[in-house]
Amino acid sequence: MDYSNEQLRALAREFCPAGLDKNPVPLGNGHINDTFCVHTQPPDGACRRFILQRISAAAFGNPEQLMRNVVGV
Repeated sequence: MDYSNEQLRALAREFCPAGLDKNPVPLGNGHINDTFCVHTQPPDGACRRFILQRISAAAFGNPEQLMRNVVGV
């Protein structure tokens, strides 16, 4: 799925509210999920990197159950 830079920034801000340093960038080229690398620059000055992944609803029909399984492991 293709996302605009603004869509990616809006999604990243939901998970990383402390100042985004750069636009999120695609990470890899998976066949099922979309994965992005996000760099933040919070006020304390420590740059941090996060990985965000969109779970494919086509491959995983019940994402809530999938996440319960992940937490359970």
